[in-house]
Amino acid sequence: MSASCPPVDPSDIHLVASDMDGTLLNSHHTLSPRTTHLLSLFLTQTQLPFVIATGRAPWAAKNLPIPSGSLAIHTGGCLLVKYLPRSEDETVPWYEILYEATLEAEVVCWYIDHACRTNRSLVIYSRDLIWAASTHMPMIHALEAYGEPKTSFWQNGQDVRKEAWKGAEDLEALKAAVRAGKLKVNKFIYLVPPPTRDALEQELLQHEAMPAGSRAIASQPENLEILPLGTDKLSTLRKVCSMYGTDISHALTFGDANNDLEMVGEAGYGVAVANANEGLKAVAKWVSGRGNDEDAVAEVLNGLWKLDEKLAN
Repeated sequence: MSASCPPVDPSDIHLVASDMDGTLLNSHHTLSPRTTHLLSLFLTQTQLPFVIATGRAPWAAKNLPIPSGSLAIHTGGCLLVKYLPRSEDETVPWYEILYEATLEAEVVCWYIDHACRTNRSLVIYSRDLIWAASTHMPMIHALEAYGEPKTSFWQNGQDVRKEAWKGAEDLEALKAAVRAGKLKVNKFIYLVPPPTRDALEQELLQHEAMPAGSRAIASQPENLEILPLGTDKLSTLRKVCSMYGTDISHALTFGDANNDLEMVGEAGYGVAVANANEGLKAVAKWVSGRGNDEDAVAEVLNGLWKLDEKLAN
């Protein structure tokens, strides 16, 4: 159903969860002034939890105006964290990990070998560390579409290694670190030309090459994400709901892409923004008439809770 505001009783909503890029954030990967204003009103007037649910690492949400103590879902459901008070001291942790899903060591090594053998780009996510290995360097720049840095190796959004990795020798060192338990991998992203993405997915599935304990999801036209089996935003959102003393039937969720399908489709109040793909719109309870560049999430919240009207009064 298309609607600017779902025709529901807001008192039945106990929690709001939103994807970041393409949903809450605009095309510049920032909060617009309007969304910032309405989100602040929502947090102060309703006292309801607002949960970030994103495929990106925790560092990407550090500057969002979400209160300390809030729970958040990162890396596609692999991480459930609690935000801590921010400090100007960059060495002070600003979040606590409450739950983490990782891929098994041999599964990680299999995907590294597969990417090299088939000449495909691969990006590794390990908490706030993101490592990009590519034989098609232009594809690495596809990460910019998600607001990620352009460097080849970075942590907490900062380049921590200026020189490029030199190839197989470094890959072997990487695999050794994984096998030794020094590096735990939450997820992979294959970066491929969009016309070849579906072929990659079928290659993994049809030949049963995909290792047990992992799953693939085509979240964007140019990527294929590999996550631990059973891990997605919905599974972790269920944990969040339980921790807040509610369940998914009382959750209002927002998304735009395939990695939001379960979260939007299963929530009691699932909303697809106007720029969402058709698959997500098909499972959503409502489709907003606004896109992420038109403050879609904030305007739904405003419509439900009359945030501007309460401020005026």
